[in-house]
Amino acid sequence: MLYRGPDRESSEAWLRDGSILFGNFRGRKYFLLRPDEKAEPRLLYESEASVDEPAISSDGKWVAYGSLESGTWEVYVARFPQWDERRQISTAGGVQPHWRNDGREIVYLAPDGALMSVALKPAGSSLEAAPPVFVMADRKIRLRYGYTEQWTMSSDASKFFVIASRAQPEAPIPGLPFHLDAPTLRSGLNFTLTTTLSWMDLLGEITGGGAYDDLLPFTIEVSLFGITCRVLDLDHLIKAKRAAGRPKDFEIIAELELLRERQNH
Repeated sequence: MLYRGPDRESSEAWLRDGSILFGNFRGRKYFLLRPDEKAEPRLLYESEASVDEPAISSDGKWVAYGSLESGTWEVYVARFPQWDERRQISTAGGVQPHWRNDGREIVYLAPDGALMSVALKPAGSSLEAAPPVFVMADRKIRLRYGYTEQWTMSSDASKFFVIASRAQPEAPIPGLPFHLDAPTLRSGLNFTLTTTLSWMDLLGEITGGGAYDDLLPFTIEVSLFGITCRVLDLDHLIKAKRAAGRPKDFEIIAELELLRERQNH
């Protein structure tokens, strides 16, 4: 064992000099443990917001990572290990950044599952970043919640590798006709629909929560795209996810708990 910390630390990156970059369980601190250091690991960066998935450039001088500081997951770069000269390089959300081996490009995953590329150019002690562009405009990754890495790429960014499930029993049947009317809704309880963005579930009942009338007292009003609707509060959403018991539900529970902690503070 190299190190056991007080806050369920986990390794994030193994540097070429043998150093290990790791973060704490709450996802707001990064530490560096060098192979020749016997003392406590050195705190490199601490954020008031959740941070995740740091990636170190091949020359060890820069780090790309995701941060929730704006209220949306975005990709940032910073000088490493100083963690200064920080700047946001994604423009409409982003996670899971990867470096090209020469340090001149970062590819990350956008919220809609598209891979986005940012060209980089050294500028003194900083980096100049071009606007993000699509890597493959017609190919998108089906997003999974939680902290699971969903893709990687070759060192020269010429090949991309995506985690895919061999079986997807929840998928709607392609081409199956669906008429959104009262008789159809009365004849079933839960539906999975195909949309231009992803799959959408229409649930008449939620495991561990009950039907609409049962859940209504535990909802809050939010505005989505100019439309006011009601959503479950975090406590009951976490409860419902635990009751559902599916792997993808357990993956998102940790993130929901972090959001609840941030909300309570």
